[in-house]
Amino acid sequence: MSTIEEDVKRLLEPFYLEGPKYEGGFTRYGHCIAVERIVRKSGLPKIYWLIALLHDYVEDSTKEGVSAVDSLLSKYGLEEVSKIVKEYFTEDKTNEDKIGRKVEIAKRVYESGDRNLMYVLIADKMTSSLVMSDTRDAGREGLLSKPVSNLLISLGTILREFPEYLPIFWEVKNVIFQIYDELSSLRRASKEDFERELTQILEEIATRQ
Repeated sequence: MSTIEEDVKRLLEPFYLEGPKYEGGFTRYGHCIAVERIVRKSGLPKIYWLIALLHDYVEDSTKEGVSAVDSLLSKYGLEEVSKIVKEYFTEDKTNEDKIGRKVEIAKRVYESGDRNLMYVLIADKMTSSLVMSDTRDAGREGLLSKPVSNLLISLGTILREFPEYLPIFWEVKNVIFQIYDELSSLRRASKEDFERELTQILEEIATRQ
């Protein structure tokens, strides 16, 4: 077992992802890995793989879990990843307008001027709304569940309000079609799968430094 693998298992012991489960959809871990795989396939720098994998760690974990990830990132000099996730990918839960919260996130990311962050955001929204809405698992009548319908509405609103995201939407769509089977295989991914993915990325980043 490598030093990084040991650190991931030890430091992330209190960390877990929780949140709503979509009918026929992904585990929270599977969703995050899927977003990361899209970003990886697209050829973005490895630091964005890490941002994609961890984009939900603040929203969907406990305070202890967030602190655990912060400690791991700090140990490897990657505090910037924590800062980016907190600033650009963490919704304001005091805003009761769920779709409005997602549009606000899109506005923040757009105003960052970082196209790669915009790519991560669209990969997140499309993984949620397209892959999770596989109607083979959504009911005999092929109706989308309410959470998935909200995700589709929020994605449409983002594209309407910020047309600069539209070219990225088509890029991400093409990648999803290329690796759809791979993404679908992640539906039941576990914390252990998440930790393996995180270990691999950290090892690749460490060898670059």
